[in-house]
Amino acid sequence: MSGIEVAGLVLGAIPLILAGLEFYSNGIQVTKRYWRYREEFKSLVVELRCEHTMCVNSINMLLIGVVPPKEMVDFLTNPGGNDPWKEKKFDKKLRERLGTSYDSYMDTITGMNQTANVFKERLKLGPDGKVR
Repeated sequence: MSGIEVAGLVLGAIPLILAGLEFYSNGIQVTKRYWRYREEFKSLVVELRCEHTMCVNSINMLLIGVVPPKEMVDFLTNPGGNDPWKEKKFDKKLRERLGTSYDSYMDTITGMNQTANVFKERLKLGPDGKVR
């Protein structure tokens, strides 16, 4: 993958993970284990929502000055999409903006994407965030 498109994938993956966790949280209610894990699931969902919000805000701040305000909506509403995130001119502008921290930023985003994929795999989530 090139450049920042991984950030878009992360933005798209976190809501799917949240939906899967909420599904498990609701589904586990019918078992005796629910009482044991209920608070942990709720806490995890709250923490992931918070992380998702911080991620969106961080990427939003990063995009200011790199992407025209009119296009910002496309970047944030279509995370991981083909069009805006994969443009070479966007990647070039981002490299210029981040300078020497570009590689570190991309390593962080790539790590978040890998972690999100592990979550989705372990929760057996489909593309819509529902359990298969």
